[in-house]
Amino acid sequence: GQKLAREIRPVMIESFQQEMLDRPCCKGTGYRPATVNRMHALMKRIYSLAVREDLVEKNPCLKVPMLPENNKRDRVISHGEYQALLSHLPEYAADVVMTAYYTGMRLGEILGLTWKRVDPKEGFIELEEEDTKTSEPRRIYYNGVLKDILLARNKVRRIDHGFVFTYRGKHIQRIYKSFKKACENAGIENFTFHDLRHTFNTNMRKAGVDRSVIMKI
Repeated sequence: GQKLAREIRPVMIESFQQEMLDRPCCKGTGYRPATVNRMHALMKRIYSLAVREDLVEKNPCLKVPMLPENNKRDRVISHGEYQALLSHLPEYAADVVMTAYYTGMRLGEILGLTWKRVDPKEGFIELEEEDTKTSEPRRIYYNGVLKDILLARNKVRRIDHGFVFTYRGKHIQRIYKSFKKACENAGIENFTFHDLRHTFNTNMRKAGVDRSVIMKI
């Protein structure tokens, strides 16, 4: 656009990458990761030449990693689809979906969440290595929406088990049927629960959060 070369920052390049992935091209879908990487490589080369000729001081592309070239786009749900999905879910399943949407947590991590992992005073969830798929501990800070969900669930907290997400007092072990039915009723196609994780990732990038920070979360 109208920005000078020296004004371009790494986060702006990451936003450009995502924009290309989302922008419809000749096939009606976004550009593939390999194509976006060629754009990135060209930009990086231009900046390298500019640095060599003392036209700019830094190459912002060096701090932005290339996209994985598996040519497989992650399915991302729009905010409208998300709202429609929630409207067709029972409350207990909607709470699980909202938790995934706002934290990027995996389904197993959410359903297996216990109260001893929740710190309501500081506002975060502390997952230990035995709680995660990658066997790596992770701290997840949550927003006001999740705070309200946890406060409501704390009011019906069971003493015979420590699980956060329950239905009629029992630990929720799966929501596959209700999730699938809600997607059908909302007219949402080709969408799985794990795609909420991709959606969280995309929303964070669009908000300008650095990719390394997103990966840490």
